[in-house]
Amino acid sequence: MLTSDEIEEAKRRHLLVPVKGLASWAPKSRAFLMCKPLYTELELGKSDKDETVRKRWAELEGAMIHFVEGGRMTEQLIKQLKPEKFEHWELLSRKPRPSLRVFGRLLSQTYL
Repeated sequence: MLTSDEIEEAKRRHLLVPVKGLASWAPKSRAFLMCKPLYTELELGKSDKDETVRKRWAELEGAMIHFVEGGRMTEQLIKQLKPEKFEHWELLSRKPRPSLRVFGRLLSQTYL
């Protein structure tokens, strides 16, 4: 597991990119760090010429922002993978099709 110093170093080197909330009034209760390849794909997808591709990536970004801003998370948006002991999660963005899914791990706030 990464330590808080290693996470900060990865953020400084832009290997991990934090998702930022849009609402200035929202509490900063959760962090979501994207790896560089996901961040790059997200930015490329949001600027794609095809409107359906742009919408798909915007919906995924919206789900990540919803998580960061402390929005209610249900199994429609995020679910724990089996076996639970590994703390692997899947963030789902099902519409528009084809769906996008982001896999990751939850860390305690002491590491963020």
